[in-house]
Amino acid sequence: MSMDALLATKLLVPAARPDLVARPRLVARLAEGVRAGRRLTLISAPAGYGKTTTMSAWLRDAGLRGAWLSLDEADNDLTVFLTYFLEAARQAISIPEERLPEGFEMGAVLSIQAFLSTLYAALYEVEQDIVLVLDDCHVIRNTGVWAIFRELMRHPHPALHLVL
Repeated sequence: MSMDALLATKLLVPAARPDLVARPRLVARLAEGVRAGRRLTLISAPAGYGKTTTMSAWLRDAGLRGAWLSLDEADNDLTVFLTYFLEAARQAISIPEERLPEGFEMGAVLSIQAFLSTLYAALYEVEQDIVLVLDDCHVIRNTGVWAIFRELMRHPHPALHLVL
């Protein structure tokens, strides 16, 4: 997958809706999760309950260093998922091109090890928490993609906070 083929809109934090219902208790719990060093937060509710809206408002208003990735069916392809995840991480942290896995800019297939090595190397250079929101995880059925989450939780980096 070439970098030119990426849909930039998948990496944008959704705009605030004018009819936003404030959820101060939920926002406080989200903030507490980051302060407490929790590596994973799972938001679960039926469709239409405002998960995306609340998360986008929190990420925008909390003053956190963060990034967004809207998942869709195409992200069940492990290469597509890894490419988008790494590009989302690049929205929050600086990953110089010379540190990217070989061929990344040209759309080369990433190995899980190359992906994790690149991500962790970049994270060790930051001193503040990074929040990465992955929206619509319910569309992911590929066990290889879920293996990435398992690896990230098995060997968590203290600065990285995933919100699913």
